[in-house]
Amino acid sequence: MEPIRPLHEPWIELSQDDDITWTPGGEDSYTGSSGGGLAQPNVGMAETARTASILADLLLFIVPLTFFQAVAKYTKKYCYQDWVVEKFAKRRDGSTKEVRHFIDVPRNLHGTPYTGRRHRANKERKKYKITTKYIIYWYDTRYVHFYAAIHPLL
Repeated sequence: MEPIRPLHEPWIELSQDDDITWTPGGEDSYTGSSGGGLAQPNVGMAETARTASILADLLLFIVPLTFFQAVAKYTKKYCYQDWVVEKFAKRRDGSTKEVRHFIDVPRNLHGTPYTGRRHRANKERKKYKITTKYIIYWYDTRYVHFYAAIHPLL
């Protein structure tokens, strides 16, 4: 199946010339129950666990800051910069469903703005400033606190 639109940054189309495949090193590859790397924390993780003064040090070692920066960038693009058209699906009997969905559209259609286009979050009452700090805070409140609630002894 061929894609309808080109891939966005940072993804690239693979071709014979641009094939970027790799294999992990021997110590990281799993070769079954009789081989592979040792089942223990690596040196970097062990050192971070010994020297971390707060839980955020461990989090940023496991999930690097660049991940949160990329999530913030693409969330902002998805909500406030991508152009969409609001649609309502039809039921089998031909009546319209109440739940809306969005279809991505180009910015312009042959030089004129696409009819009915808008950004996904245009109709929201509040426009959030999506930053790296916002994403980290969201991650913390959703996952870390939930995990602490179900594992209180850790």
